[in-house]
Amino acid sequence: MLVHYLWLEQHFFFMKKYILTLLTFCSATFLYGQAATIKPAAATQTMTTATYLGTFQPEESDPILMPEIKGLTDHINKSVNEEYVQRYKDSLDKIKRAALPIDVQSSSKTTASIDPVKVSGFGTTTSQSTPMDNTVAIGKNGFIIAAHNSALRIYNKNGTAQSAPIMFTNFWSSVTGKNSLCDPLVYFDPKADRFIVFTQICDRSTLNNVVFLAFSTTNDPAGSYHYYSFRTNLREVIGTSYPVDTWFDYPKMAVSKSDVFVTGNMFANVSATQSTYVESVILQVDKNACYAGQTNPTAQLFNNITGDPFTLVPAGHGRDDDYGDVMHFAATNRVSTTGNIKMYTVTNNVNNNPIISTADVAIPAFGIPANGLQPGTNFVLNTGDNRGMSAMYVDGTVHFVFHSDGPGNYVAINYNRLRRSGNTWVAQNKLISFPNIDCGYPSVASMGYTNQDQSALIVYDYSSATNFPGVRAVFVDNNMNVSNAIELQSGVQNVQIIDQIRPGQTRWGDYTGISREHNASTPTVWGFGMWGNANGTWSNYVSEIKTSAWPVSIKDEKVDQAQSIELYPNPIVDSWSIKLDIVEAGKLDVLLYDLNGKKIRNLHTANVSKGRVVFSFNKNGLSTGTYVVKIVLNNSTIGNEKIIVSK
Repeated sequence: MLVHYLWLEQHFFFMKKYILTLLTFCSATFLYGQAATIKPAAATQTMTTATYLGTFQPEESDPILMPEIKGLTDHINKSVNEEYVQRYKDSLDKIKRAALPIDVQSSSKTTASIDPVKVSGFGTTTSQSTPMDNTVAIGKNGFIIAAHNSALRIYNKNGTAQSAPIMFTNFWSSVTGKNSLCDPLVYFDPKADRFIVFTQICDRSTLNNVVFLAFSTTNDPAGSYHYYSFRTNLREVIGTSYPVDTWFDYPKMAVSKSDVFVTGNMFANVSATQSTYVESVILQVDKNACYAGQTNPTAQLFNNITGDPFTLVPAGHGRDDDYGDVMHFAATNRVSTTGNIKMYTVTNNVNNNPIISTADVAIPAFGIPANGLQPGTNFVLNTGDNRGMSAMYVDGTVHFVFHSDGPGNYVAINYNRLRRSGNTWVAQNKLISFPNIDCGYPSVASMGYTNQDQSALIVYDYSSATNFPGVRAVFVDNNMNVSNAIELQSGVQNVQIIDQIRPGQTRWGDYTGISREHNASTPTVWGFGMWGNANGTWSNYVSEIKTSAWPVSIKDEKVDQAQSIELYPNPIVDSWSIKLDIVEAGKLDVLLYDLNGKKIRNLHTANVSKGRVVFSFNKNGLSTGTYVVKIVLNNSTIGNEKIIVSK
């Protein structure tokens, strides 16, 4: 009876919360606020078995012989309190359907000056599995790995396949006889110029439960890999003092200067069909040893972590660097209706006594999202819970996204920027939603022009009562202004792959692929999502995305000649300088534009000789904000440099 009362109490709390909400574009911002003091986090640190499995080139699959992969019915991915979550979500679905309005997104436009731009895109291998678990990584040489829950394939930037599809059973065929491999992650490490591929076993077996990591031997993802497995059953790792056998689920991955971090939720079986959540763990591995193909890389597990986080999301560096032998992690406060993000930091590499600290960060209260609607059917898309989806780090700020409840019981993107201020963490939060659209499973990547610019792109799956499931993107600039959503791939049919555990639902997500292109001349991000095809199943789509926040006349111009250009200081407080190494004599123009592409002024015109020149300028009354300096030599653009003017 008490459980029933608590459920009703939370149910009416959320009804009241949104009764008076206007169905217009929502981008409410919660400004930086104080957080709890950072403190050590008690955790059990145990060395785990790292097994070198060999170095070889993955075996390609015959597309004609590739089997249809049905729904992963054994792959449960439960919430902490699954029974409560499902009851509550069912009630939200009923409320949302009872109030179904006409889709009005087209009438809710904001300014288009910062809207993302889909430059190109291509479809990839299809699959019948659900969820798709899309993941993508692009290297500096333009090769792309696009993977989903059953296979990966390698492409170049124009979408031409560089390999046949590789089923994960084939990718790992030389090291495991397991057929139930899923939840892939692919990652490009820009400092090492290497790829990492993760896959886990999804048969809910606890005996010798391991996860797999493959490290490319070169920057060619179609080449050979060093293969490793890491033991993850906590009872086998820690010893028989641990009360239950566990299996690993819902992975996240990122790299620091020296290590690769993989996080996951641990489950214990209670019957042949039921499992229960136990805890979340961090696997820390010496990545450099794995890149070198060493047979005994150091690896350890953090468990029994203070605060009992659910789904820890590591924040790898969002640009071309790392931030040392440090890794920040973000986690939501389970399925609670309170507003809270838990921040964890592991300091030191795995060979140098790493320690973990924690802090709680307050954000506006959020709730469990309703399921996603589809046109012409009561078959819903399961949104799971509020677990963390994606994170990245830029210039002292962690960007963290997940989905949560939004206006009118539609699913919203919960976007957060988290920054350390002294001995505390502070948060800047924005709830991004669109009228009558369910926006699920967001991923975030840096789209800034400089290392200080916090601009980001979010790619996500979407659906509604009038839109078949598809993929969209939204841009958030340095000042937290949100663009309109743009279409990356539209669906053409609803998806009704039956979930045998939850009848009337199709699993959606569980995550969307995203990767910044690290050596692009202008900020470029690649997204990988899923859409409903004509067969009522899922297909996959890769998109190349830029943004009109950077003036089109500058962004799209070919930059001639590799010149050495340096602007300093940046951000600008008073005076500033441009240092150029000129490769040929001629006429030089230095022009200043705002972010709408409007020319502000001609800063300087001169005839220059070959060699180094330095020009210095005063701030000259420029307002606080961001600008683009365009440098033209002999009528050819040789540089587009972004500057930030501070107070």
